[in-house]
Amino acid sequence: MFRRADTYDLLRRATNPVSREAWTDAILVLVEKYGLDGVDFDWEYLNRAPDLLSILIGRASDEPHYFTTLGLLRDKLPYGKSLSINGSWCPR
Repeated sequence: MFRRADTYDLLRRATNPVSREAWTDAILVLVEKYGLDGVDFDWEYLNRAPDLLSILIGRASDEPHYFTTLGLLRDKLPYGKSLSINGSWCPR
């Protein structure tokens, strides 16, 4: 979903402290509206991987925001709904 360079910063903006509460609430609405089993995040640039797709590389300051947002979403998801994430293949 966020593969284009011009949309990459959306995840960074959504997981910041100002936006994360509203963003996780919006995800919950979609999960319920469409009867989804859960949510999957595939953000592989968290650890500043080489710029393979000409996108902005993750910053160290992104990490706590990303993990805090995942924890918040996990806590909000109803029982029986899954939250999965994908890690990067690239070492720091």
